[in-house]
Order: sequence, then structure tokens, then C-alpha cells
Amino acid sequence: MTRELDVIDELCLPLAVRLWAMYANDESGPRLILPSKRDASLRVSEQESKILLCEVLEDSPWYYSIEAPTSQTYRQSGSRDLSARTDLAVYSSRAANDRVLNVELKAHSPNVESFRKDLEKLARERVEGLWFHTLLDVNSQTIPTMFAKVKNAFSLIGEHTVAGDHQITFAFCVLKRRLMYVGKLQLGEDLDSRVDDLFDSLDAWKVSRPPGEPEVAPGPRTARTRKDQSMSATIRDRTGHEKWLIYCPQISQDSLLHLSVQGDSYAIRVFTGTALEGKPGGMPFHGHDAAGRAITVTSEFSKTYEYEKRVDVLDQGVSVDKVDRWRDIIARHNARLGIGA
Repeated sequence: MTRELDVIDELCLPLAVRLWAMYANDESGPRLILPSKRDASLRVSEQESKILLCEVLEDSPWYYSIEAPTSQTYRQSGSRDLSARTDLAVYSSRAANDRVLNVELKAHSPNVESFRKDLEKLARERVEGLWFHTLLDVNSQTIPTMFAKVKNAFSLIGEHTVAGDHQITFAFCVLKRRLMYVGKLQLGEDLDSRVDDLFDSLDAWKVSRPPGEPEVAPGPRTARTRKDQSMSATIRDRTGHEKWLIYCPQISQDSLLHLSVQGDSYAIRVFTGTALEGKPGGMPFHGHDAAGRAITVTSEFSKTYEYEKRVDVLDQGVSVDKVDRWRDIIARHNARLGIGA
């Protein structure tokens, strides 16, 4: 088979149509149903999209495998490099070396580390990629939060994407609203700017609906540029916290710092670098004004201390007492941004 796989029209749209019909209990849709949890709510996972994508492929001329071993090795947990698994792979023939697409399936709002591990596989395998993400519903914060996690994940794997010359298609399928956001990202040089172009707004995204239903516009710029947001950004985790890594030379010239904000309360922690020489990692930093008085509220801290760079680590999935993990995360961001070099 020599023709190119149309990832959106041949896979994403037929899969989304099946998912929407399943969620609506449409009699003409799949026989697959969503189970109920103890509280009577529906349990949605990536497993439904895997099963229904296999149905789509069974009706196509393409071949596929599930849990396909990667060609590269990865150190995604533990201390050794091992072969990983791709959720689903598509082939142009029955030959294992005719792979044309790697697919990673997600649901709900996993932490940044989950995004990083699977995006690294899609980036490093040098085969076209598809990230298909199922969401039960969305509000004003859902898509910005998803986009922020993708951007954060790419910032952690940037060195693996420069040599790539393939594309990754991103699809976020919303069950209740019967719509799907689809965008494409070209890997390679100048990736950071292309990631910003795609994930800072919905302008570059196509919005799809079931056949016969009216199309909708992408909508306003729901994913705002992080560098244009102040400390009072509205994207928070479930506890109401905002979490960032900031570069503040007034405190440390050789490392990013961990900043957590809740309302008008803030906490700064130093995990690496020499800002607090002789102090253990994770040591809190307490700001003071020009008169030496302790700064206890966020608004006063932002007036006294200026920072030049900021990295969103919302829902990184690592608690602040995991000092070694944060040292590693911050060291990678320091190296990427050239801080302390």
C-alpha cells in the first residue's frame, strides 16, 4: 500500500463518531457501553477508545497491533533503559517494519509525567503519531489545562524532538458536547515556537462534530499565553493552588525556584543550586521587603521580587516532599533554559 494514511478522516473522526454514539446509548451505535461506578456515575477510560479504534481499523485496509514494542529504549521508571509499549500501532501491510502510525490513548486529566512519558515515545519513534484524548466534558479551564500540560511535557523532552521530522496529531474528543478539537504539530527545529503557536490558543485547531450537525468555531483564546499571565493566573489544581517554577535572580541566579500560590498566600522552595548554601533541598525561602520586614502575601512578593522566566508545573503529580524528584525536574528545566550554565 503506497497511499498515505489520513489520520483525521480515516481514524479520528470515525472513532469520535463511535464514542459519541456509545455515550448517547444510540441503538445504531456500538454494542460497547459505559459501566456505572458505585455512585451511579459513568466510568470513562481510554480502553473504550482502544476497542472502538480497533473496530475502525477492522473496517479499513490498514493493519494494526496493540501494545506494540518501541524501537527505542526509555528510562521512564527505575534505573535501566528498557523497551516501552505503544498503545496501538498502524501498518501498511502485515510486515512489522511497515509501521505508519503510533497511537497513544488518554482519558480525563492525567498528570504531567504521564503526558511526558507518552509524548516522548511519539517524538522519538520517528513514525507519525496520534495522541487521542477522551474527555467526558469541558469547562473554561479544561482545554487550557490540557494544553499547559502538553507544553510542560514538551519542555521536558525537547532534546528528543529536534531531530524528528514527523508530525503528531492531537485530538481531544469531548463526549457530552459531541465535539472534537484536532491540531497537528510538526517536530524538528524551532519546535518551541510551533508548540506555542498550537497550544497557546484554539485558533489553529479544527473543531469537528458528528456528520450532519452544524460545525462550531474554535471559540475564544481559551489557552492563554503563560508568559502574559500574572501571578494571579486562574488555572489552578483541585486544591486551588497555582504551581510554577520561576527564575528570580534576586533569590537565585543558578536555579529555578518552586512557587506555590493559593489566594494571597505563597510559598517558595529551593530544591537545587547554591541560593541557600549548606541548606537541604526543598528549603523554604521567606521574602523580605527593603525594611527587612517579612513578606507574607502574594501581592507584596510580586512587587518586591521580579522573575524573568516561568514554567507551569500545575498537576506535575509530584508532592513537594519528594525532594529528589523535584531536583531532577528542576535540573532538566535549568539545563533547557540555560540557567546556571
